[in-house]
Amino acid sequence: MVPRRFDRYLAREMLGPFILALVGLVLFILLNVILSLSYLMVDRGIGLTTFLRLVLYRIPAVLVLAVPMAALFATFLGLGRLGHDREIMAFESIGISLRRILFPLLIAASLVAGLDFVLYNWGVPAAEASFQSTFRGIIFSQSAPRITANEFFKGPEDQFFYVRRYDTDNGSMQDVFIYDITGRVFPQADTHVTIVTAQEGQWVDPTLELTGGRIYGFNLDGEIVYS
Repeated sequence: MVPRRFDRYLAREMLGPFILALVGLVLFILLNVILSLSYLMVDRGIGLTTFLRLVLYRIPAVLVLAVPMAALFATFLGLGRLGHDREIMAFESIGISLRRILFPLLIAASLVAGLDFVLYNWGVPAAEASFQSTFRGIIFSQSAPRITANEFFKGPEDQFFYVRRYDTDNGSMQDVFIYDITGRVFPQADTHVTIVTAQEGQWVDPTLELTGGRIYGFNLDGEIVYS
């Protein structure tokens, strides 16, 4: 009877810190995941449901890290409190040896290791495959940038665009400005920064057709080297 009561007591001592640490670690790591994926809502305009699905696919990988760390935290905190309050000495005085005290912890450690093994070998690969599939679908299905009139916005290949007027019905643009530091807009110029201006534009997936345009190339010193 005493050993069973001891096991329940030890479980209560460890379970609270374990849950607290697990929730805290998961929230902390997921916050970093959310921040790293937030650009998809801004640049690609994905919906909240799709965004949450991407975050959900990251949870198995987060748990692989968080579960053993939470178990270690709970073990240190629980044993530390038992030692500080001299409860270990009290248990030994009623016939519960140190080996018997550590036995439930070894069982719990084995369960945590087994859970981590399953997550790492089956959960994480399946979730990663789903994440990559959804992510590729977002990238390849939304090659056109999210166009906003009278505002600078980021394009699909890290260029920056400005459109003074944009007709949402036919997709036509007027007074287009493109700022490029990647060299993809006009690679023939071979310049550090390329600026393109055009009177009119039309997005014809996957390219932007411009009319009445000028191209300016700048070197590292800000001097025009191509026009």
